[in-house]
Parts: sequence; C-alpha cells; structure tokens
Amino acid sequence: LSKSKTEFGAHGHAHRNITDLTYEEAARDINRSKQILEGELGSEVISFCYPRGKYTSNIAEILKNSGFKIAFTSRTGVVSSNSLPYFLPRAPVNDKVSMLQFQALLSPWYGFFKRIILGLSFPRKRESSSEISLFPPGSPLSRG
Repeated sequence: LSKSKTEFGAHGHAHRNITDLTYEEAARDINRSKQILEGELGSEVISFCYPRGKYTSNIAEILKNSGFKIAFTSRTGVVSSNSLPYFLPRAPVNDKVSMLQFQALLSPWYGFFKRIILGLSFPRKRESSSEISLFPPGSPLSRG
C-alpha cells in the first residue's frame, strides 16, 4: 500500500488515552508507535490521529518535537487552508456514506457549499505563514 501513495499514520502504540499519561509516558508511547511504523514501512511517518480524539497542548508539542507534521482530531470537518496542522478535522466516512457523498467530501467546493448551506461566515485569509499557530486562538490549549 505504501507504494501506491497510501499514507500510514501513527495512532499511539498501546491505544491508551494519552491525555491520562505523564508527558514522558505519552512521548514514549507516541515515539514507539512512530518507530514501529517507520521500521515496517521503510518511510517517514508524519501524520498522527489522537486515540479516542483526546489531546492536550503537551501532546501536540510531543508530536511536533517527534517529527510529525499533522495530527487529526475526532472533530468532523474538512481540512482547509485555515486549518491548524495539529488539530485537523476528519471527513466522516463509514458504511453509511455513499460513493457520491464520498466524492462530494473530496471536492474542493465541499467547505464552500457547506458554509453557504449552514449560513456560516467565511474565515479570513491568512496574510503569511508566520500567523499559523500550533493552537487555535482562544482555545484552552493556546498559550497567548
């Protein structure tokens, strides 16, 4: 599968709630998962999905320091240019999603039409990459 451009991401070694672990235990669990996958695949693993959707600022920091580039939460949504790399939403795909619905989820227009249908405002465009922060502004995880 890795030769067919399928990406494998880490999910923790023991699939425990990593927010219940100490910083050191979480770092060991995350890094062990990454090491095993990279050893088996022979390629770098850069994505992570939080077990049970649970995360903290410390967990995101461990991921960044361990070489992960992105991490997925259990929030439903579609990644956009305004998405934060360590707090990405996921598109819901299960046995109830038809092929047409799946194709719509992959469309670059999905987020646009969803915002119109729901009457949501459009996020402002970032001026530069220096505005990208690790944590959502105003969230309990932000440090500022």
